[in-house]
Amino acid sequence: TIGSNEGVSQYSKLCLWSFLLFPYTLSEFLLERQLKKHKLGTLYPGMIEFRPIVKSNIPYLRILYFITSTGNQIIKGSYIPIGSVIQMNVQTVNATDEISSVSVNGKEVDMYNKDETYWRYRFKVTRSPQRINLLSPAT
Repeated sequence: TIGSNEGVSQYSKLCLWSFLLFPYTLSEFLLERQLKKHKLGTLYPGMIEFRPIVKSNIPYLRILYFITSTGNQIIKGSYIPIGSVIQMNVQTVNATDEISSVSVNGKEVDMYNKDETYWRYRFKVTRSPQRINLLSPAT
């Protein structure tokens, strides 16, 4: 009931405040965070949030991510199966720029393929966030 309860205005404000917060409190992110906090599991069993954090000492134009089994592009924040193999395509600013090493969560990743536009790397996703380091030969 929205309204005062026999002339008590606090009840009305409490109802309106609860309704204003309702969409925010049921957001997917907050529900997932509360479940993890209380060790109750996850909304997506067997899945992991794809949240890459890229650090680079070389400028790049874009990085695209694909799941190799389906070929679908991945958007940051989406959930993917644990153990999925991800292809990362890195486009450097200059065609002459080189990437000497790539590591994901501290593990070195081998180059899968390279053409005129992209450097391609593949890695398995086991945890979130994915900390990706791109290094040029100068360092």
